[in-house]
Amino acid sequence: MRASIVLLTIGAAGLFGVPRGLADEPWDGGRTVPVHRLPLNGPDGEGVVPSMSSAKPLSTSKTCGMCHNYEKISGGWHFNSSSGKVPAGRPGEPWVLVDGLTGTQLPLSYRGWSGTWNPSAVGMTGWDFTKQFARHMPGGDTGEPADEFSPGDSHARWTVSGKLEVNCLACHNGSHAQDHSEWVRQIGRENFAWAATAASGLGEVGGMALRVKPTWTMNDGPNPDDQEFAVPPYVKYGMAQFDSKNRTVFQIQKPADKNCLNCHSASPMHAEKEAVDQDIHSRAGFKCVDCHRNDINHMITRGYESEAAERKVASVGDFSCRGCHVDEPDKGGGRLGAPHPKHGGIPPVHFDRLSCTACHSGQMPGKTPTDMRVSRANRLGIHGRALWFTDAPFIQEPVFVKGSDGKIAPNRVMWPAFWARRAAGKLTPIRPDELTKSAKGILDAGQQIGSVLKAIAQLGDELGEPVFVASGKLFRVNTDGGLDLDTTFAPPAGSPSGFVLCKEGKLVPLVPDFDAAAAQLEAEIEKRMLDVLQALAPDDSAAGSPALARGKKIYTRSDDGSLTTSDSPENRAGSVWGRMVNEKFLPMVPDFAVRAVVETAGTAQSFTEDQLALMLQALAAADKSAEFVYVGRGYLFALGKDGKLAASSDPAAEPVFWPVAHNVRSKVASLGAKACTDCHSPEAAMLFGRIEAGGPLLTKTVAVKTMAETAKLDGTYHKLFGFTFIMRPLFKMVLWGCSGLMIAMLGVGVLGGLQRLARYFGKKE
Repeated sequence: MRASIVLLTIGAAGLFGVPRGLADEPWDGGRTVPVHRLPLNGPDGEGVVPSMSSAKPLSTSKTCGMCHNYEKISGGWHFNSSSGKVPAGRPGEPWVLVDGLTGTQLPLSYRGWSGTWNPSAVGMTGWDFTKQFARHMPGGDTGEPADEFSPGDSHARWTVSGKLEVNCLACHNGSHAQDHSEWVRQIGRENFAWAATAASGLGEVGGMALRVKPTWTMNDGPNPDDQEFAVPPYVKYGMAQFDSKNRTVFQIQKPADKNCLNCHSASPMHAEKEAVDQDIHSRAGFKCVDCHRNDINHMITRGYESEAAERKVASVGDFSCRGCHVDEPDKGGGRLGAPHPKHGGIPPVHFDRLSCTACHSGQMPGKTPTDMRVSRANRLGIHGRALWFTDAPFIQEPVFVKGSDGKIAPNRVMWPAFWARRAAGKLTPIRPDELTKSAKGILDAGQQIGSVLKAIAQLGDELGEPVFVASGKLFRVNTDGGLDLDTTFAPPAGSPSGFVLCKEGKLVPLVPDFDAAAAQLEAEIEKRMLDVLQALAPDDSAAGSPALARGKKIYTRSDDGSLTTSDSPENRAGSVWGRMVNEKFLPMVPDFAVRAVVETAGTAQSFTEDQLALMLQALAAADKSAEFVYVGRGYLFALGKDGKLAASSDPAAEPVFWPVAHNVRSKVASLGAKACTDCHSPEAAMLFGRIEAGGPLLTKTVAVKTMAETAKLDGTYHKLFGFTFIMRPLFKMVLWGCSGLMIAMLGVGVLGGLQRLARYFGKKE
């Protein structure tokens, strides 16, 4: 009878809907996934008619929620960070607020992990967090506020964007049409309610909620006044995917590795794709979800040793390294044919003080840790015509750290970098968008030069490519308006510097020198000069009029378009482009900006101490009621009473760590497999590798730690202890030599005794 009721209920799903939580019925033992041939429901709960021009987008809460307990699912690990209801457990990867212009890499987390900042503490609302990070979120969490009007968040636009519901298809869609990059594009357009539809391949989503007035709602439909720019989001469903009853087949499966890797990839920064090995479990045919399991509550098994005790769920322990590989009579072990390592010859103390991952996971330790890129922080796996990935934040692995269980494990590390207000010893980070005004003209050195090059480029390709030359380096403007160092071209000695033209591999000045003997040529030069001055004319007249200083003359363009010449109190060598501000000639780009571009070229850093000091001065001038500092490279930088930059230690400048579990290496590739001296020697990377604080600031004031320091071990003791391992072959030779000598002496004694016995018995006879 019960089975009949269930079947009748499922059969009526397309017509009446299915009671919430039907999928919570006891499992019948079947190992198949039912065919998900379903009608779509929109955010208002009404059925979607895909052929309609104003069709609503898919709502997972109203569609998947017909059978599955959406409320329980939305409390899962991927969706609950901002709820504050679930214990944090072992630290995980933080979200990182990154901004290249201001040199910000600020670790954020709602879970209260050490070294992270709560987003609300730095002025980020749920709307801000979702816009910033939903590119690598599977929906829910901050994307699904209880109140769409977000009290206290006046710039939130939930009524326009719709809620970003838990996107079940991001993980469970087996279709190759599932497109993470499309999800990212829709998030950028603020099409939150439409993102799942677009990413699934069910339909094409057009329009941008980002451009629509805040009074628009989904029920308003198209914008009759603007069908080109402020076009509201809309869906064009692929009708071939629907039957006559408006049902489509969702290709539902357990999450595939490719879906997990959209958000959980990690690779060495400069490695080639073909050089990166898979995890040993993946090579053996395991899938991510074989170990990282969950039930309907979606509380994913994370797989670390103390998780079972923290969650008070004993079965969770079966999916840790020990749970699978260590055969303990009272705890089981050896799931799915996992081998039982013997670890012959390794003293038991290693297993008391080291995690399994210390030897078997992550990159092998070197003299310095490996620079890494990870999906969430460095924006990996987003494909399109433009490159999304960034080198910042600067993340390294492995760094060995002692966990809460007292065992040393490999971690990833990131050093915070951010601007902050300081009051009564307390720091409050400043969001990058609050710094834009002060940063203009100081931190944007590359953009300053790039904007000049782009302006000159308006004169046409026939003149050549505008480039910038300084200190024997040549820079070209890139598509983002910044500069790229051309490492393949070294300007020949005697080449013009500053803003010049590169034509057929040769560098020539923007405006040639005057030749008094050639009146016609002089007229052409004047015309070129006027054209360049016109191209450099700023939109804002307050920025001054463009000028060229050459020798003791300054050339400007008058209002009637003619060339004006005035005397200069300074005799300049060569040509210098600049602006006349309050009747004073100023270089087009300040000297400190040129130095910054030259000094940071070819490095991972983006600004210098000169720019840092100027920025702190600008912030202080704009707000005299506060003290401003910069945290970066392991130190806190502030201006002293003498106006000079000073660095000091501060807890906020300490690095942030989170454990590494993958990629897992085999026995023969594990740390210590070659020799004990992998760890026990005076130069062992595992203990004495140097960890240098990374970050955007170019400075010699950089914090440096050793692995022994991060693991809270006595470096001196371990150097001496490691030295004994180097001397062991000699000790063994001495020991064998002593043993041989003792045996020889014993042999001589025995032989002498035998001879005496022989003589004794010979006399008696």
